[in-house]
Amino acid sequence: MPAAIGLYLGVVQFLFAATWIVYFIYLPQLALVIRPKDLSGVSIISWCLACLTSLGWLVYGFLIHQPPLALPSFVMLPSAFIIFVQASRHRIKNNSRTGLQAPIVE
Repeated sequence: MPAAIGLYLGVVQFLFAATWIVYFIYLPQLALVIRPKDLSGVSIISWCLACLTSLGWLVYGFLIHQPPLALPSFVMLPSAFIIFVQASRHRIKNNSRTGLQAPIVE
Protein backbone atom coordinates (compact mmCIF):
# COMPACT_ATOMS: atom_id res chain seq x y z
CA MET A 1 0.00 0.00 0.00
CA PRO A 2 2.76 2.59 0.75
CA ALA A 3 4.22 2.07 -2.75
CA ALA A 4 0.85 2.95 -4.25
CA ILE A 5 0.71 6.14 -2.19
CA GLY A 6 4.20 7.10 -3.35
CA LEU A 7 3.26 6.48 -6.96
CA TYR A 8 0.10 8.54 -6.50
CA LEU A 9 2.05 11.44 -5.02
CA GLY A 10 4.55 11.27 -7.88
CA VAL A 11 1.76 11.43 -10.44
CA VAL A 12 0.14 14.35 -8.62
CA GLN A 13 3.45 16.25 -8.56
CA PHE A 14 3.98 15.58 -12.27
CA LEU A 15 0.49 16.80 -13.13
CA PHE A 16 0.95 19.89 -10.98
CA ALA A 17 4.18 20.74 -12.83
CA ALA A 18 2.58 20.05 -16.21
CA THR A 19 -0.30 22.37 -15.34
CA TRP A 20 2.09 25.23 -14.61
CA ILE A 21 3.91 24.60 -17.89
CA VAL A 22 0.58 24.81 -19.75
CA TYR A 23 -0.08 28.22 -18.20
CA PHE A 24 2.94 29.67 -19.97
CA ILE A 25 3.05 27.68 -23.20
CA TYR A 26 1.78 30.56 -25.36
CA LEU A 27 3.94 33.29 -23.85
CA PRO A 28 7.06 32.84 -26.07
CA GLN A 29 4.96 33.18 -29.24
CA LEU A 30 3.17 36.14 -27.68
CA ALA A 31 6.49 37.85 -26.97
CA LEU A 32 7.50 37.50 -30.63
CA VAL A 33 4.17 38.78 -31.91
CA ILE A 34 3.95 41.87 -29.70
CA ARG A 35 6.66 43.60 -31.78
CA PRO A 36 5.93 42.20 -35.23
CA LYS A 37 8.45 42.37 -38.03
CA ASP A 38 7.53 39.40 -40.17
CA LEU A 39 4.59 37.28 -39.11
CA SER A 40 4.06 35.55 -42.42
CA GLY A 41 4.79 32.15 -40.85
CA VAL A 42 2.17 32.52 -38.10
CA SER A 43 -0.95 30.52 -38.93
CA ILE A 44 -4.12 32.53 -38.48
CA ILE A 45 -6.34 29.44 -38.47
CA SER A 46 -4.37 27.63 -35.78
CA TRP A 47 -4.51 30.65 -33.46
CA CYS A 48 -8.21 31.09 -34.14
CA LEU A 49 -8.69 27.47 -33.13
CA ALA A 50 -6.53 28.04 -30.04
CA CYS A 51 -8.85 30.92 -29.07
CA LEU A 52 -11.93 28.76 -29.51
CA THR A 53 -10.37 25.87 -27.59
CA SER A 54 -9.39 28.10 -24.68
CA LEU A 55 -12.83 29.67 -24.62
CA GLY A 56 -14.41 26.23 -24.61
CA TRP A 57 -12.33 25.04 -21.63
CA LEU A 58 -13.03 28.28 -19.78
CA VAL A 59 -16.79 27.94 -20.19
CA TYR A 60 -16.75 24.20 -19.48
CA GLY A 61 -14.74 24.64 -16.28
CA PHE A 62 -17.24 27.13 -14.93
CA LEU A 63 -20.29 25.16 -16.07
CA ILE A 64 -19.19 22.11 -14.09
CA HIS A 65 -18.13 24.29 -11.13
CA GLN A 66 -14.43 23.42 -11.46
CA PRO A 67 -12.52 26.72 -11.64
CA PRO A 68 -9.10 24.97 -11.56
CA LEU A 69 -10.03 23.37 -14.88
CA ALA A 70 -10.75 26.80 -16.36
CA LEU A 71 -7.75 28.53 -14.80
CA PRO A 72 -5.22 27.93 -17.63
CA SER A 73 -7.64 29.56 -20.05
CA PHE A 74 -7.24 32.89 -18.24
CA VAL A 75 -3.67 32.96 -19.58
CA MET A 76 -4.17 31.10 -22.84
CA LEU A 77 -7.30 32.87 -24.16
CA PRO A 78 -5.93 36.44 -24.09
CA SER A 79 -2.55 35.26 -25.40
CA ALA A 80 -4.07 33.32 -28.30
CA PHE A 81 -6.42 36.20 -29.11
CA ILE A 82 -3.58 38.75 -29.23
CA ILE A 83 -1.52 36.47 -31.47
CA PHE A 84 -4.53 35.93 -33.75
CA VAL A 85 -5.23 39.67 -34.03
CA GLN A 86 -1.58 40.61 -34.62
CA ALA A 87 -1.14 37.93 -37.29
CA SER A 88 -4.35 39.04 -39.01
CA ARG A 89 -3.28 42.69 -38.97
CA HIS A 90 0.11 41.78 -40.38
CA ARG A 91 -1.46 39.72 -43.14
CA ILE A 92 -3.86 42.54 -44.13
CA LYS A 93 -1.22 45.28 -43.92
CA ASN A 94 1.27 43.49 -46.15
CA ASN A 95 -1.07 43.09 -49.10
CA SER A 96 -3.48 45.98 -49.44
CA ARG A 97 -5.19 44.59 -52.56
CA THR A 98 -6.36 41.24 -51.19
CA GLY A 99 -5.44 41.53 -47.54
CA LEU A 100 -3.49 38.29 -47.80
CA GLN A 101 0.20 37.73 -47.97
CA ALA A 102 -0.20 33.98 -48.07
CA PRO A 103 -3.23 31.72 -48.39
CA ILE A 104 -5.31 31.53 -45.22
CA VAL A 105 -5.54 27.74 -45.55
CA GLU A 106 -2.01 26.47 -45.69
